Amino acid sequence: FHLDEWGQGIRRSISVLEGIYKVVSDQAATYRAELLEITIILLILFGSIIAAGLPILTALIGLSAGISLVTLAANFVNIATFGPTLAAMIGLGVGIDYALFVINRYRQAVLAGREPKEAAIEAVNTAGRAVVFAGITVVIALGGLFVLGLSFMNGLAIGAGITVITVMFTAVT
Repeated sequence: FHLDEWGQGIRRSISVLEGIYKVVSDQAATYRAELLEITIILLILFGSIIAAGLPILTALIGLSAGISLVTLAANFVNIATFGPTLAAMIGLGVGIDYALFVINRYRQAVLAGREPKEAAIEAVNTAGRAVVFAGITVVIALGGLFVLGLSFMNGLAIGAGITVITVMFTAVT
């Protein structure tokens, strides 16, 4: 190896890292605004900060794992630069929805007089199955993007699919 080749590689790596930093910085402002709006709506609906925050926290944990896996997958598959943003938007939407569904079922069971452990089992057995079915349906629908034959659409489908799967697993665990 020549030092010149190493220097070019380092310059390219720095350029890529600068690009990633810019994309993440731009996305962070958008995510903060969306989360604030969602939190206010859930706070009005549930009337409690903890009850409103739990679905958001659950979705964010799954979203973090999903975006990490999308970033890893980008090393092997051509994923457009806006792919992680699209995956995050879809993942945040379905993640909060799936978590709300399971948490609402749990809450109903507790209000019906069941012990917390029994309520959790019931929530996962009923709402959890529906969440898994819905998640698989979304992933299959995203797979329809492969029919278009556009490589960047394939990457978007893979990125969004990975994120949907991770938020789905987070919602049912």
